[in-house]
Amino acid sequence: MRNRITTTLLLAALALVPALAAADQVFDFDGVTVTPAAPGEQLVASCVVKDVLPPLTTPIPLDFAAHEYTLVVTAVLDSATAYTQYFSSGTVALYEDDATPADPADPSTYTDGTVLLSGELDHLVRNLFPTGLGSGSGSLDWTGGERLGTFPEADRYGWTLLFTLDAGVDRAVGFDETWEGTLAPATEIVAAEELTWSELKALY
Repeated sequence: MRNRITTTLLLAALALVPALAAADQVFDFDGVTVTPAAPGEQLVASCVVKDVLPPLTTPIPLDFAAHEYTLVVTAVLDSATAYTQYFSSGTVALYEDDATPADPADPSTYTDGTVLLSGELDHLVRNLFPTGLGSGSGSLDWTGGERLGTFPEADRYGWTLLFTLDAGVDRAVGFDETWEGTLAPATEIVAAEELTWSELKALY
C-alpha cells in the first residue's frame, strides 16, 4: 500500500510540470535526507544514481559498470507552513567514484569522487503530510563540473528535480527520510562533441 501511495505521489508531481519534454532522459536516484527544523538550517539529500533501462537514457553517458554515481542536494530553508517547506537557495552536484561505495553511515562517501556536474538549485519546495509521505520539486541550472561541456550551453538551464519522500521507520540511522526521484533536462539533449583543430580539418 505504501509503495502504491509513493508511486501516486510521484505521478502527481510529474503532472504538475508542464511539458517535461525530455522524459526519456533522466538521472534516476534514491537516497537518504537530513531535513531542517527551522529557517536558516540546511537540507542535505545524499543519493545514489541508478542505471536506467531503455527507452530511458541518462542525459550524459555514464559508465555504471566501472563507476558509482552519487547526487548530493543541499538547500537552505527559507520558510515553512504546516506541511510545506520553501528553500531560498541550494546546490546539486553529480559525483563519479570508482573506489568507495556510498554508505549512509559515512556521508563523505557520497562526495569523495570527481564532480562531473554542479549547479544552482532554485524554487525547491518540499511537502510532508501527516501520513509520513510527501513530494517535492525544484529547478536547476548547471554551472560547473568536468562534464559541463558535454552538452551545449542552452541545455544547461531549467532542469527539473522531482522526488517523493518517505519519513517512515524504514530509513538509515541519523536521517529523517528517504527520497526517490528524477532530475531531467528541459529539452532533449544532443551531445556536443569536442574536436581538436586537426580533427576538425580532417572532416573536410
